[in-house]
This record gives sequence, structure tokens and C-alpha cells, in this order.
Amino acid sequence: MKTSQRATLLFAVLLFAFCMADDSSAQTGQFKAEPPALNFGAHDIGTTSPLALTVTNDGSAPANLAIVLAGNDPGEFSWNSVCLSNIPPSAKCNVTVLFAPLKITKEESREAQLVISGDKGESQTIRLSGSAYQNLAVSLGQLRFQDQLVDKPGSPLTLVVTNYSDATLSAITVSSTGDFTETHSKCDKVAPGASCAISVVFSPKAQGATTGSLTISADRSTLGKLPRLVLLEGKGLARCNLVPISFWSKSLWLALLVGGLYFAGLVLVRWHMIAKPARAQLVTQIQTVRSSLRAETAGNTGTPAVDTRIARIDYLLDWALYPFKYPKFPVEKDQNGKEISHFPGCLPWYTRLFNAVFWPRGQELAGWSSSHEAELLLVELLPADHVRARMETVEQRLRALKTPVATSLADLLHTATSSPASPVPLDRWRAVLAEALAALYEHGDRAYFELATWHSKMMWLVASALLLIFALAATLQNAILLLLGAVGGLLSRLARTVSSADTANDYGATWGALFLSPLSGALSAWGGVLLIVLGFKFNILGTALNVDWCNPYEPATLAIALLFGFSERLFDGIAAQIDQKISKTRPPSPTPPRTSPAPAVNSPDQAKAAPKQASSESTELTPKPEQQP
Repeated sequence: MKTSQRATLLFAVLLFAFCMADDSSAQTGQFKAEPPALNFGAHDIGTTSPLALTVTNDGSAPANLAIVLAGNDPGEFSWNSVCLSNIPPSAKCNVTVLFAPLKITKEESREAQLVISGDKGESQTIRLSGSAYQNLAVSLGQLRFQDQLVDKPGSPLTLVVTNYSDATLSAITVSSTGDFTETHSKCDKVAPGASCAISVVFSPKAQGATTGSLTISADRSTLGKLPRLVLLEGKGLARCNLVPISFWSKSLWLALLVGGLYFAGLVLVRWHMIAKPARAQLVTQIQTVRSSLRAETAGNTGTPAVDTRIARIDYLLDWALYPFKYPKFPVEKDQNGKEISHFPGCLPWYTRLFNAVFWPRGQELAGWSSSHEAELLLVELLPADHVRARMETVEQRLRALKTPVATSLADLLHTATSSPASPVPLDRWRAVLAEALAALYEHGDRAYFELATWHSKMMWLVASALLLIFALAATLQNAILLLLGAVGGLLSRLARTVSSADTANDYGATWGALFLSPLSGALSAWGGVLLIVLGFKFNILGTALNVDWCNPYEPATLAIALLFGFSERLFDGIAAQIDQKISKTRPPSPTPPRTSPAPAVNSPDQAKAAPKQASSESTELTPKPEQQP
């Protein structure tokens, strides 16, 4: 009997454990959603209303849920949630359910079911309900306009009206109050579900904040909430509001970034595309003179006077070459690997950096002068036949200069070489040749000095323009006008450059115009828009060019800024009209260009090899010993 009781007790324990395990397993995937029904109430068609639903995981293991919409009107409802996956035990997940009726019917009620399913097969259904009414919907209930100058119409703002009814609306009426005007010409007939736009413009009559309203009505009394009312707000200004200057302003840092990149690009382009070719040509000329020295003195027995002259020429050439050497510059070395030069080594890195930023610094001109002086000393070492050949060549080059002094020297050379005297007066020939070469070199050096001066002025103008552009953008705003003007100036210069693409090398003179054009265009655009504002006040430009200084992003204002940057004549013409109005005099004669033209000289070689003409013609550069750079 005891054994039977024990068996019965053991069976009861096992049955209880099995039931508890089964109950635990059943509760693993349980969840609960509250509330069990969502009633959104009555709303207009075209509007959206949210309600919250909370799902709690009552199981002992993480739950993964899925939601679907079913019923009569599932398209009128939607939901969103970010926590339906892997919900921890006892945790809650929020689900947002949206009622957004769009179906246009006479039936007002909308119903659907939101079914939540678990990964264990369990589910719960939430009843969704609401009512939707036909209406005339307006996209915004309030419009806030940008601050606007008094008596100046601002940029229009747009309202969208939608017909959420089952019939065409043929008589939409709109009225405005305050300093606001509206246009709804395309709202005469609006089909069911269609939309039309109403444009509203703010034109303040007085300084200070002002309000108004826009009333929208339709011809159907069955539409709810009519008329529709839109609140309008704006502020009239006597002048534009200035944004306080802040070191952390994005506009300030943008101006610094653009200006810094422009200047850095300018320095890199000048150094690698203008300065380096010019320096390479001078180095080639110096090495050519040195080679001529070696060739002319190779067969000489060598006297103290000749050795002294050769040493002096080497000294001048080493002096001319020193500023252009860098650590890996190819130089002559002796048997011990030391550089053969009166000035071994090269300039320190910081000096070379300054040379790149502030080029030219007179180094090329000094190098040409030293090279020319070396060539003049070399004349005394030339034999008679070489002197005669040089005299005949120099004669033609002097005549090409077409100056009284050059012509006189050319006649003197011609007389000397035509004389049948014997023996040849070599010392006199050398003296005449040295004088003629000195005249040629002086002419070329003077032209090169003018070109170097032009580059220095150009860099000063670039730095000044960048400083002024930055100051204007930081203090008086409207930096977009500066940007559009710079684009216009660059476009203008690009067009001119393409049309004159066959111009010979001019040692960077045309590059200077390219560098200055964007800056000149930026300042012209910024100042030109101000001139138009002034001209409008004087009533001398009409209303076609009326621009809003406080709203520079209008397409018309941007286009005018671009045009001012592109055309210098436009700026001059409007300035002349305003000047005429102020002074009440006849228009002044055309003003000369605001910037002096670049020197018409391409290089010292070209200055002495061809006459100075009005065109930009120049002769080909040839690095021969007897020629200048």
C-alpha cells in the first residue's frame, strides 16, 4: 500500500512539473497592447492626426512583433515604430498610429484594424476609427515674411489650396488685409483632389511690425470650416538689419576660406607658370655665357690680364646664378666633390618661400644685369672675326629699336665694318661693339624693370582687393553679390583670353589681368547694385532695374551682379548717369580704364629684337650668349 501511495505521489509531482513547464513555455511569447481601440475623432480630409499605442512584453523571453493594417479603410491609417524587434521581457514599446484621410467620399466614417503578431503565433487586434469631412485645405495657417524695406515689395510666399471635396470648386474667393497683396489667378476652377497656388507679397507702408490676414472662401456651404483664415506677419525696415559680426560666424570663415584659397592658388600659379619659366630662361642665359667664355678662352695661352678678366666674368656669373640655386641644383664640382663657385650653396628655405610669395623681388633683374656685364667683359676676349660677326648682328637689332641713339650706333657699326682698313682696328671694334651691346642691354633691362614693377603693383592690388572684399562681406553682408561678380569677371576674361589665344609669351603680363579680373568683377558687382539702388531713388534708371538690397538672392539681383562683373562698361555707364544727375551737367567723356595696362614688352630679348608696336607681337626668345633675357 505504501508503494502504491508513493507511485501516486511521484506521478502527481511529475504532472505538476510538466504543467508548470508548459505554462512557462506558453508565457514566453505573450504581449499586451493598450489601449485596445483608438478613436481619432472627426478631422478634415488631407490632415494627419497621431495617437499612441503601448505594447508590453509580458513573457519571459525577448519578443519580435509585426504589425499589419486590415479592414475597410487601411489606406487611411499608418503607423511607425523603432522598437518592435527583440523587445526585452517586461519592456514597453511605443507605436505611433496616424490617421491621414485622403479618400474623398460622402461617407465620413473610417475604420480599420491594426493587427499585432508575435513570433510565437499569438496576435492582438486594435480597432481604429475616425471621421473625415470634405473641406478646402490650406497648406499653412500662418505666413511669416522676411523683414522688408518700406515701400519695397518683397519676395512672394506661396500657399497651396487643395479641394478635398467630391465636386469642382469654381468660385474660390481670396481677400487680404494689411500691407499684403495676393494673386490667385489659377484658382478659378479646382477639380476634386486638385490644388492651386496663392501668391502673397509683403510691401510695408511704415516701419515696424505689422500683421494682416488672408481669407479664403468657396462656393459650397457644405464644406466645413469655411472661410479659411491665414495669419500674415511682417516687419517694415527703414534700412537693412545688419547681422552682428562674430568671429565664429560661418560667413566670416567662408570668406576667409575662399579668399585664402584664391591667394594661395594665385601664388602657386605665378610661381610655377610665370616665375619658374622666367628664372629658367635666365639660368640658361648665364650658363650660355659661361660656355661662350670657356670656348673663347680655350686656345689662349693665358696672361695675367686675361686671367683676371676671366676670373671677373666667372665672379659675375656666379653672383647672378646664386639666387636661383636650390639643394639639388646641378653645379660644377672639383675632384673633392666641392662646388666650383665664388658663392657655393643656396639660399635658406624661408628665403626661397618669400621669393615664391612675393615674386618678383628684383633677383631676375639683378641676374640679367650681372649677365650683361659679364658679356661686355667677354667682348675683350673675342677674336676679330667673332667681333665683326657680332657687330653686324647688333647693327640690325639696333635699327629695329628705331630710336635716335640706336640708329646712330647702328650707323657707327656699319661704318666700322665697311672700312677697308688694314690691319683691322680690333680694339676700336671691341669698344664700339661693347657700347652698342650696352645700349641694347639697357633698353632690355629697362623694359624688364617695367614688367617687374607691373607684377609688384598687381600683387598689391590683389591683396588690397581681397582685404576690401573680406571687410565688405563681414560688415555690410551680401557676399553673394561679390561671388557672382567674381564669376562674371572671370567669364569676361576667359572670353577675351580665348579670342587672343595666339598671343606670344609676355612674361606673365596677361596673367596679371586674369588674376585681377575676378576681384575687379566682385567689387564692381557689389558697388554696381548699390548704384542701381541710388539710381532708382533718383528716378533715372526706371523700374526695370529695381533691386532689393535687403534680399540679394532674388534671381534678377543675382543676374545684375553677374552682368556688372562681366561688363566694366555697364558700371561706368550707370556711374556716369548718376554723376550727371547729381552735378546736373552733361555726361562726362568716356573715362579711361581703371587699371593701367600691362607693359607691352615680352622680355628684354624681345624688347631689343623687335620694335615696340601697338599689338602684342614679339619675337621668339633664343638663349644665345649675345642676347638678353
